[in-house]
Amino acid sequence: MKTKELRALAGEELQSNLQELRKELLKENAQVAVGRAPKSPGKIRAMRRDIARVITLLHEKEIQKGKAQPRQPPVQSTAATAKPVPTQKEKGTKKTKSPNPEVQKKV
Repeated sequence: MKTKELRALAGEELQSNLQELRKELLKENAQVAVGRAPKSPGKIRAMRRDIARVITLLHEKEIQKGKAQPRQPPVQSTAATAKPVPTQKEKGTKKTKSPNPEVQKKV
């Protein structure tokens, strides 16, 4: 389904469309699990993408109504906030309890 077609639908219609898509995907996945080859291999992928489109549109409509908050992008770690990785020298060696006292283990 195209996004333009989905945007024209109301919230209840989108919910029912989402349920239908999920049922179809469940049937297709069950056939694959049994060992049958799917009729069209790209169909499962297309259904997953359609489900994602519908969920996205439902979330957008909730944001417009004020019921949901927009999602924040994940915070990227920068070089200034990341912990430096210790070098082999900084790690040093540590003695372990071993029957042979001369054996050392690197940490």
